[in-house]
Amino acid sequence: MKAIFQVLALSLALILLFTQCNKDPEADDPVYFSDDAFLITLIEQGIDANGDSLIQMSEAREITYLDISRKRISDISGIEAFVNLEFLDCGYNQISTLDVSKNTALSGLGCRNNRISDLNLSANTALSSLFCNENQLDTLDLSKNTALTSLYCAGNQLTTLDLSKNTGLEQLDCRLNKFTTLDLSKNILLRELVCSGNKLNALDLTANMYLELVSCYGNHLSALELTNNTALEALWCSDNQITLLDLSDNTRLEDLDCGDNLLTTLDLSKNTLLISLSCNDNELTALDLSKNTHLEQLYCGWNQISSLDISNNTALEQLICANNQLSSLDVSNKPNLFSLGCWNNLINSLDISGNTALEELFCLNNQIANLDVSNNLSLVNLNCERNRLTTLDVTALTELNVLQCSLNSLSLLDVSENLELNILDCSGTQLTSLNISNNIQLEDLGIRGMTTLSEVCVWAMPFPPQGLVVDLTDSPNAYFTTECSL
Repeated sequence: MKAIFQVLALSLALILLFTQCNKDPEADDPVYFSDDAFLITLIEQGIDANGDSLIQMSEAREITYLDISRKRISDISGIEAFVNLEFLDCGYNQISTLDVSKNTALSGLGCRNNRISDLNLSANTALSSLFCNENQLDTLDLSKNTALTSLYCAGNQLTTLDLSKNTGLEQLDCRLNKFTTLDLSKNILLRELVCSGNKLNALDLTANMYLELVSCYGNHLSALELTNNTALEALWCSDNQITLLDLSDNTRLEDLDCGDNLLTTLDLSKNTLLISLSCNDNELTALDLSKNTHLEQLYCGWNQISSLDISNNTALEQLICANNQLSSLDVSNKPNLFSLGCWNNLINSLDISGNTALEELFCLNNQIANLDVSNNLSLVNLNCERNRLTTLDVTALTELNVLQCSLNSLSLLDVSENLELNILDCSGTQLTSLNISNNIQLEDLGIRGMTTLSEVCVWAMPFPPQGLVVDLTDSPNAYFTTECSL
């Protein structure tokens, strides 16, 4: 029996010895952090499992997900201890150096909005998502990151970007860099491309047949070939030098912004799913929208359009057709229209009686002699300056915040029912008196250039009170009073 106990004791001793020999001598060692803000953040997130206000190596190895964004951290030395980390977000800090060479399990890295000038990712071969936008990078080597599917490197100082090894890339945002060329011939799985605000002279998308979104505005493009991109749903190519845009094969297109180019024609007959169209600042003389019956937003201002037929576009919610040569505008049968801007045209009449959802109307600088807004009870902002109005009845507009009716031939204006009015400008009219005694919410009052104006009836004296700006330049006879004769 004694011999049996001796054997058991020897076995137990051997087991204990073996356990001690295999124990990680560094497991209980604390990780060194040079930035207290980093350590405090980790403790606040409960990573200090034993509550000793330190982070042991063993505790660091347990962590696979770490979000330390927006914590005013300037140095994340110590991150190398988190060897099993799969996701790290250290964005919106003040970090200038980031060493993730020991974090080889990383599949997601977010380090946007820092001060990083160099980023070595050669050891992070499992990386699938990278957000390094808004830093100070002038180079970015992704040749070892072949698993990458999402890359966001916008707002850096990159002049070149080699994506030839990143054949699985699906999302790319490289806007606001300094690219003159961008080779996407190997990225055939690309679905979203944002390369706006660079210096691209050309953009070849013939290999990228799965593209659903392309944003390339603010470059130097003179042409854009999209015949292979039949999956395209959104195209934003404004602020370039494009003279011709063939969209006949892009039948899935729903959102198009091609403004500020050199287009003289725009054929949208095949784009029947279009919901939003912006073609401002081109050289268009005509625009056929008869097939675009789903259109909700239309921005076609700053062109040379003399006639605009929107009779088929009954779903319109926003229409800006300013700075054209329109002599008339029919907005009937538009029950959802809430914003209308048709300023700087030649319009002599405007019937908005059926647009009961209208909240904003900007029809200044036209030749309108009569404007009936009695049905537009939702109007909040009305600007009808520089027209030929002799009367304007706004008494039904109890929600009105802004009324700008200057430089008309108005001799009478009743704003007694417009209790929510913040801004009133009736400068350059022929009013002899004005009663604003009910308009105590006013913040800005324009009554300049009104030589016929005398009595201005107000709610309290002295006037104006603090917080109210009044411009009565060149209105020599105007005076304020609470003893109203009106």
